[in-house]
Amino acid sequence: MLRSIQELLRKINSNLIERLPFIDFIGIIGVLLIISALFIYITIKDLHIRKEVTYTESIQNPTKTRDTLPSNTALIIASKNGTTYFYSWCSGISRIKPENKITFNSEQEAINSGRRKSSTCK
Repeated sequence: MLRSIQELLRKINSNLIERLPFIDFIGIIGVLLIISALFIYITIKDLHIRKEVTYTESIQNPTKTRDTLPSNTALIIASKNGTTYFYSWCSGISRIKPENKITFNSEQEAINSGRRKSSTCK
């Protein structure tokens, strides 16, 4: 039988010191497994987030699309209530309601209708 609490503590400490290298090894392996799992999770999550994006243009006249125009011709759009015209890539088009959009065959046709090129089109 043990004589005192101090002897009991010495015995516990000696057992821990004998097992300490094994406990450290298991801890290091555990940390490496957790880091590896997080890296794999983040990589897979990143692959699922990347999606292919496609853009389409909305125009009032469905017979005139970018495919039917010559490649060097821009689609010219204006509001029926406005005084400016836009190219199809200009940011100002987003402010025109779809029901108010009109298209022109050429830039000269838009100018002849009394419109000027928008300052958002460079």
